[in-house]
Amino acid sequence: MDERHKIYPLSIADVATRLNLIFRVHGLEQAESYFNNIPQKLKGFGVYLTLLNCYAREKSVEKAEPVMLKLKDMGLSDSPLSYNILMNLYYQTGSKEKLDALVQEMDEKSCYDNYSFTILLSAYAAASDSKAIDKIVNRMEVDPKIIWDCSTCAIAADGYLKVGLVENGRETVEQAEEFIRSLRAEGIFTAVVHNKLLDYIKAKK
Repeated sequence: MDERHKIYPLSIADVATRLNLIFRVHGLEQAESYFNNIPQKLKGFGVYLTLLNCYAREKSVEKAEPVMLKLKDMGLSDSPLSYNILMNLYYQTGSKEKLDALVQEMDEKSCYDNYSFTILLSAYAAASDSKAIDKIVNRMEVDPKIIWDCSTCAIAADGYLKVGLVENGRETVEQAEEFIRSLRAEGIFTAVVHNKLLDYIKAKK
């Protein structure tokens, strides 16, 4: 058979991609119908993660939580990806108690990344919780799992400024500027990218 016309079996990644496309084009009901007809052997982490993301986009806590429980039952919940999706859903729906409980669970499992803290900063900024923002920033600065780069600085500065802590925000912005300049000095950034990033950071002031 011509290699161009050979039929390859679907992989879990293929099914996850198709599920996402169905959701985006036809909506949640069609996506759920497709998911229910997926063979069990193809319902891997990527497929459940996509379904979780679909529910998060629909802001359906009721439907998202059972998917997360399923991932835990399958031993597939140790990635920050699934936790971040659920974190963002709790933030978007104002479910603060659920968010706090989830963060505690993530801490116990050491299952978090830069994006986890980005979500937290946004949530605490929306709640005008300046003490929580300060606590998170202090932790980010010393946590070996967190990459404290210009982007992280900008997000932290934005959180400070949203709650009116102008001086804290200014200091964090200055850290970001210094970081960018150091990369530029090492030739990692081009002049154009360097200037655009500085403009972005300064806009946070």
